[in-house]
Amino acid sequence: MLGLYRLINDNPVLVNGLLALRGRDTALLADALRNTTDAGALHSRLAAAQLAATQHLLADDNANHLGQGRSADQHHPNAVADAEAAFTLLRNGLRKL
Repeated sequence: MLGLYRLINDNPVLVNGLLALRGRDTALLADALRNTTDAGALHSRLAAAQLAATQHLLADDNANHLGQGRSADQHHPNAVADAEAAFTLLRNGLRKL
């Protein structure tokens, strides 16, 4: 998995494809939020962008740690703590920064 991550990030064409895929995922999430909640189009897009960006940043951070030689087992407690902190920020807003 780490090899694939490196391959993608070392190739500009693949990076562009990844960014396009992430944009599509965000748009699909926004549509799902709009169709299943009372949120309007703007709020659905804002929420989807925040959720997707958080997930992508956490995934990138995990891959970077693995790329530095840490095992998944070693990084797992930190990854869980980081995810909990990140989604707490989303849930509660940025007041605590």
